[in-house]
Amino acid sequence: FEVAGPLASNAVPGGLNDPDMLLGSSLACPRWLSPDRSRTQFSLWAILMAPMLLGTRISDLTPFDLETYSNSGVLAVSQDRLGKQGFCLSRADSRSVWGRPLAGGDWALLFLNDDWFFAADVVCDAACWDALAFPSGSLVFVRDLWQT
Repeated sequence: FEVAGPLASNAVPGGLNDPDMLLGSSLACPRWLSPDRSRTQFSLWAILMAPMLLGTRISDLTPFDLETYSNSGVLAVSQDRLGKQGFCLSRADSRSVWGRPLAGGDWALLFLNDDWFFAADVVCDAACWDALAFPSGSLVFVRDLWQT
């Protein structure tokens, strides 16, 4: 994703940047991620408008993976009709905020803590909000796509 992010201006519908296959959380797979990292990868691929190719057999998916890969909100971000890839809005050490413009003037944001060992707050600071180009005083509706 570190390579695909800066290539956002090259991505168009039918011409996508492909960071690689999704890795599930099943220990039966040759390569796997923790459940949290697997879900984070899926969310980031949606922001990057990346192809959602699974790197495992469907029969090896865990119930957690099935729930992850069938999240309709995240899939809607992935398939948004505007067809613009997201990009990194801000970064501080292992913490970053990724955003993707969506049809209708909406944005999808991903708050990413990529530290393997420590929890940390991830914030969209003033420069990050400026990149979203919302007029000053705008009312913003926020929804967590992983909270049902």
